[in-house]
Amino acid sequence: MVAVVAHDAIRLPAHPDGGAWICGWLKPDGDVIFADSLSDVVGVLIDGYDDLDDEHPDDLHLQARIDVLAPLAAQAQTLILADLATAGVRLSEDELTAAMRNKELYAGISRWNPSEPLVLMTTAYQPYTDQEKPEGAVLWLDPTNEAAFLGSLQKLGQGHMWVQSF
Repeated sequence: MVAVVAHDAIRLPAHPDGGAWICGWLKPDGDVIFADSLSDVVGVLIDGYDDLDDEHPDDLHLQARIDVLAPLAAQAQTLILADLATAGVRLSEDELTAAMRNKELYAGISRWNPSEPLVLMTTAYQPYTDQEKPEGAVLWLDPTNEAAFLGSLQKLGQGHMWVQSF
């Protein structure tokens, strides 16, 4: 893994090989992770990620990404529900149950009617399970690979990715 966390985004840290950094992740606190790959960025964001067993029959890297996204999804959903309540929007019991359900699981609803999104994880639906995706305003979070994971974090305001073009 080649990655450096810079606390001063004004001064670009030197790459150990003298070359250019391939990508960067701007964190909400202003720190920037400079890295040679998206996997290296994720390795800095998730403690122990680089030490997970690549040969394990379960995809431990996928589970680590799910473990990070699920509570963030629940937190985002709580804020959305608060906004709906403030606006006087009344949810059905099924909608409220779907919104409050563990984000690693199928929401148990075929359609989300409110205009504010239902926050869901792609891994609980087809093609990863037999469950069909619900219709309506859904904010999909995808932990299936490092790029999708970082894109999901960006959707949640947890950082901003840039990739060097050559």
